[in-house]
This record gives sequence, C-alpha cells and structure tokens, in this order.
Amino acid sequence: MDAFTEAVMATQPGSADRLESLDALDALFRAHADSLVRVAYLLTGSEGVAEDLVQDVFARLARRPRSIEHPDAYLRSSVVNAARSWHRRRVLEIRHARPSLPEHASLDARELADALDVLNVRERAVVVLHYYEGRSIDEIAQILDCPRGTAASLQSRALAKLRKVIER
Repeated sequence: MDAFTEAVMATQPGSADRLESLDALDALFRAHADSLVRVAYLLTGSEGVAEDLVQDVFARLARRPRSIEHPDAYLRSSVVNAARSWHRRRVLEIRHARPSLPEHASLDARELADALDVLNVRERAVVVLHYYEGRSIDEIAQILDCPRGTAASLQSRALAKLRKVIER
C-alpha cells in the first residue's frame, strides 16, 4: 500500500469495501496524477501549488460516498475549479496585503514592514495571524484554506527568511 492510500485510510477508516474503493482510487491516481499536475501547473504557474491542488482533489474524491460515473472528466474539472479558487484566493491575498505605513510610523514599524516585504503573501499572512493576532496553526490553516502542515511549513519558511533579514 502506498503513502497516498495510507493517508486516505487514516482519514477514512472503514471496511473491506472501502479498501477496494481505495485500490480503485490508487489506480486512478497512478493513471491521471501526472497529467493533472501538468494541467494545474499550467493554470497556476507553480509546481508546488499544482501538486497540492491535485492531492486535494484526490483527497476530496476519496471522501465521496458514491462512485463517479466519469472519473477522468470529474478529476479534470475539479482540478480546473481548484485552480480557479486558488487564483481567487491569491487575488484576495494580494488585495488585502499590507497597506503602506503612514509617514509618522515609528522606525521599528518601518523596519518590521521592510522585513515582512521579503515574505510572499501567504508567509506574511501566517506570521501576522500567528504573532499579531495570536492565532494557532490550526486556525491559520482554516483561514488560508490549506492543510495544517502547509501552514506550519509556511511559518517555518517565513521565520527562516526573517532571521536572515534581521541578521543583516
């Protein structure tokens, strides 16, 4: 059993029927994942995002209680819809990015703003939500609509980038 099947089984404990459907899902994943990642990459321009989107689509498919009549078409449309949702979220993240500081802002606030500028929008969101608003990683993952592990990884990368900037 591969890691994908084990991950799905961890979230969906079930009977032998469920195992058979997971075997079918695994076969579907092996047959279509690469081409779906290529489609998602072309839609998002990011390999990491493309892989995440495809993984999320397969995870949602695994949770469906009934079978899909045309799984190839369903998967492709799900990947396209996921990419569209990703773009909508990205536009909102950019739109709600940090406004410019007023002229009378203190030097410390300006230094912080300069340090935050090295982060991408999602990393900045994690840092602000965690350290400014006091949100937990689980809450941040929910707000950013991403897995908990992704939120934790974003926080780790953001802190590493900030350490480098502060050490300069």
